[in-house]
Amino acid sequence: MKFLTRLLALSALLIAGPALADTSILDWTANTETDLAGYKVYQSTVSGSYGAPVATLGKVVTHTLTLPTLTVDTRYYFTLTAYDLTGNESPRSAEVSKIALVAPTAPTLTLTALSPTSIRIVWPQILDVAGVPVLVDIRLAVSPINWGTAASITCLTGSPCTISGLLPVTTYQLEAVSWRTNSSAGKVYSVLGPIATITTPAVVTDLPPTAPVGVTVR
Repeated sequence: MKFLTRLLALSALLIAGPALADTSILDWTANTETDLAGYKVYQSTVSGSYGAPVATLGKVVTHTLTLPTLTVDTRYYFTLTAYDLTGNESPRSAEVSKIALVAPTAPTLTLTALSPTSIRIVWPQILDVAGVPVLVDIRLAVSPINWGTAASITCLTGSPCTISGLLPVTTYQLEAVSWRTNSSAGKVYSVLGPIATITTPAVVTDLPPTAPVGVTVR
């Protein structure tokens, strides 16, 4: 069997992952050798330094890798080799890399009705991997909430945040994500936080009498 010498085109694509992990999708151009058996994937956090393959594949042209659980943003390097039916292995492909990103924790909202038309929203401070407070995107809708169509809430002062202009005796749902910028000015989002629900009270129309005034004693 001939030794495989054809270098492979390899790309690493970033897709959204869970809060403390990330996923890489590797794609490459198929080899054309008739005795091709498959490919081996190598992964490292040091450019040009690789140990044993992290995956041995058949004749495929894509592979998804879930990276280790992370505590800081980390650049990962990948390379690929092809091997034939007798075990001969090609030189490594060109190296590609990506930064695996640590998403912040999802926010949990606490709601309090202040009046028939206003509520207060409170959430705990969330820090990014550098210890810097992250930003929170909160959305509100009449129940049931749909994140894609719900209105965004602007809380310039952070937590606590007061929202007014609501309807009395109406059930609202709120949901939030936290996010931060990464080194390339992109945004890294948390997963959606739990839905918080609140019903605004009714407007009180039957008010009690006012307190007496002019009271004296003799």
